[in-house]
Amino acid sequence: MREFAVVDHILKEREIEGVEFTPLQKELIFKEINFRLKNNLNTIASLFGLQILNAKAAQNNEISKVLQTNKVRINAISLLHDCLCKKSEGSSFSDHLQKIVELINDDLSQLPNLVIDFDDIKLSSESIIRLGTIFCELYTNSLQYACNDSYGCDEIIVSLKSFEDKFVFTYFEKNHIAVDIKKIEKSKTVGIKLIKINSRQLKAKLNIFNKEGLVFQITIPQKDR
Repeated sequence: MREFAVVDHILKEREIEGVEFTPLQKELIFKEINFRLKNNLNTIASLFGLQILNAKAAQNNEISKVLQTNKVRINAISLLHDCLCKKSEGSSFSDHLQKIVELINDDLSQLPNLVIDFDDIKLSSESIIRLGTIFCELYTNSLQYACNDSYGCDEIIVSLKSFEDKFVFTYFEKNHIAVDIKKIEKSKTVGIKLIKINSRQLKAKLNIFNKEGLVFQITIPQKDR
């Protein structure tokens, strides 16, 4: 549902761009579209919040965790959308990621060191939303599984580097522990599916490998960014 909402929003914006409207008319239409999308996302997040309360009351921790993860996904998309609406204020993609981190970290006390190393790259709205969604999935998964007593992830390094014909987004869990890459690639979890879907939509190549820890590397052609 989130995918359709975001894509529909982007298509409507492009559709409007091709129609002759006065600047005032265009501004009003954009505001209405943005308001409706944000309102729908907030409504979905609120419904998840109510379900989380019910699950906790029933002492069903597993269901509560699943619902909480989905609520974070919706809130992250809403936050990215809000940031994009205010992009004229000059905020960068790294700023957007920092806001997602603050959103996810809100209820946690023990966190890994996060390093963000980005080149000065101008990304399209669609690329920001899709890479932001991918980061949200990876970071949430790190906090749930990699950065615990069993694995002890010390540091997470996120980079976005520009090359002549491509740019590369890399997410690196630095913990010196090799994981089963084939198991990850064959995983049917919602998180992995979202990462693969968003990578395909960006026409990007997704590589997952071990190198002093788990690495997700997404290579995107410059013309499609």
